[in-house]
Amino acid sequence: MPDEIRLRERAHEAMRSGKLPSRPADRIVRRHGWSGLPCPVCIEPMKPDKVEVEIQFRRHDSTLGLDSYQLHPLCFAAWEFERTKIEATLLGPPLGTGEEDVHMQVKCSKCSEPIALSDVIESSDGRLSHIDCTRPRMLTAEERALLFVYCVGHAVAYCLDCDLRFRLAELAADALGVRSNLCPRCRRDLTQSARAHMYGCAMLPSEVRLKAKAVRQAAQHLVKESQQLRDRSDVLIREAEATLFETQRDLREAMSRRTAS
Repeated sequence: MPDEIRLRERAHEAMRSGKLPSRPADRIVRRHGWSGLPCPVCIEPMKPDKVEVEIQFRRHDSTLGLDSYQLHPLCFAAWEFERTKIEATLLGPPLGTGEEDVHMQVKCSKCSEPIALSDVIESSDGRLSHIDCTRPRMLTAEERALLFVYCVGHAVAYCLDCDLRFRLAELAADALGVRSNLCPRCRRDLTQSARAHMYGCAMLPSEVRLKAKAVRQAAQHLVKESQQLRDRSDVLIREAEATLFETQRDLREAMSRRTAS
């Protein structure tokens, strides 16, 4: 099998040519090789006595079913590395440049600053606020716990400027602890990169990963509903708030079951 750099080049080419998607997989399954098909990254066939990673993607057109691809573990790692690089590029410039994503016009009930869809929020009686107004895009307690439990042994964040990946323990913080998850070389905020890694990491059990995604989506839906309905009835806001609480509870229960097993 080719070395890591060559695998990354092939993974990048596979995405560029359309042989592999560049978005996060909807489902990731580890199993012993059974298909005998060539890996789309290294082109070598799957062997029955070796573990493979199957990545599955829901189709967005009118056809039903999934698109599935079988990769060797090292090839999967190369694909994930290159996919995360593309994702980091699409995330835009670092915080503080004045060019970040457009804020929704929902105000935080604690600091009165606008809440963006990418911010981490909490809600009480339909009133939204940042969990931490000094770090609106921080990792949640559940996200940090998942990274610590399942991802502590491998790189979780990619710095586009330095072209380097870092483990969770290698990420830096500023002297006051206000900013964390920073690149230890250039001090770029890598929180979004670490979050994107967590949602696509094959080491997370699929149940936990899907419930974590559901929490994130429910929080973003609540922000959208608050923006659209701030001058009307708050019934849908309360429904969105209840959905967020329910998904948070489901995630914590799933994490507890995994910890106990």
